[in-house]
Amino acid sequence: MAYNPTTRGRISGIDEAMKMLEALAKASSSRETKVVLEKTQAKGFSEIRSAIYGSKYGLSLAEIFRKTRPRTQSGRSSMARGSGTPVKTGRLQKSLTTSNSEFSIYSEQFKSSGRNKGIIQVLYGGDPVNPKTGARYFEDVESKFNFFVDGITKFERSNTMTKLGESLAYIFGKALHDHISRSVRAAKKR
Repeated sequence: MAYNPTTRGRISGIDEAMKMLEALAKASSSRETKVVLEKTQAKGFSEIRSAIYGSKYGLSLAEIFRKTRPRTQSGRSSMARGSGTPVKTGRLQKSLTTSNSEFSIYSEQFKSSGRNKGIIQVLYGGDPVNPKTGARYFEDVESKFNFFVDGITKFERSNTMTKLGESLAYIFGKALHDHISRSVRAAKKR
């Protein structure tokens, strides 16, 4: 409670603000808040998937890796930098360009509690298995052609990340605003 030291009475505006902050503190540790956080983060992940596989924000990673390297006279993939994804069987390219394809590596992690609460991490890549040998071959192809690093660099330099960041800021800002509004209304009812 906030008190006015000269009159010993409550200071109405500050008193209400204190009640709202107390209500917000209680609400932020509630189970309901964790559910809201997880729903909001699910929306965020959906937007991230759109940036990786779709064209909602502009140039996507899938679009970058759909570009196939031209073949040389000998039938091998061109070694030129930035010329696209080397394709022999198409497994590697499919793992990088198709959501939920076999051997694709796309994972999402978020923390809804603990020290890193609210942190989102997305891992993206593709590491198919050679059906003849059973060995994974992404690392060998990348060390030879450097196509993945080139693609990621091109993606980071595109306007896609800026637009995605703005969209995520809006989603999380709106969720925070809605949560605070609900908490304020709940505090006023008490």
